[in-house]
Amino acid sequence: ALARTYALSGARTLLIDADLRKPTVGLRMSCETSFGLLDYLVNWGTPNERLPKAMKDPLSHLLVLTAGERSPIPTDQLVNSRAFNTLIKQLLPDLDVIIIDSPPLLPVVDTRYLARHADAVVQVVRYGSTTQSEAREAAAQLQEVMKPAAQRYGVLSQEERGNGRYGYYSRYGSYYGHDDA
Repeated sequence: ALARTYALSGARTLLIDADLRKPTVGLRMSCETSFGLLDYLVNWGTPNERLPKAMKDPLSHLLVLTAGERSPIPTDQLVNSRAFNTLIKQLLPDLDVIIIDSPPLLPVVDTRYLARHADAVVQVVRYGSTTQSEAREAAAQLQEVMKPAAQRYGVLSQEERGNGRYGYYSRYGSYYGHDDA
């Protein structure tokens, strides 16, 4: 919704699905592609390297860079790579706003690397499933890695998505061989 709002206001906006472990942005926005951010990062610097193509959101002028297929390999080093940094630097001059959708902060480390790129971070906390101590821990981890001038905004979400502690991420732990998220 935030990305579409920027796009509808006239800002040249790109939404990047950087949740390479459980990508959903493309599916939710009807912009799925088989070649996405994951493929670019994995193939960067090889003869198979090519830029992923941003799709146009059917409801606005928003551009969407999907993650591609779900990653079978750990993704933290991919989002912390020179390839990701290069991609962001290449995209910046042509856009007014880049929104990076990330995995949940506490179960996986990827978001800590992604937050380093942000001028502003929106920390979404799910009402009724995120404890106060988890929200404080996530806020502290974000403040630790954000740029000094970056702002952090807290948002309380009342969206219902399953019964797990991390909503649709409730199985993040089992994805990596752990039962507890």
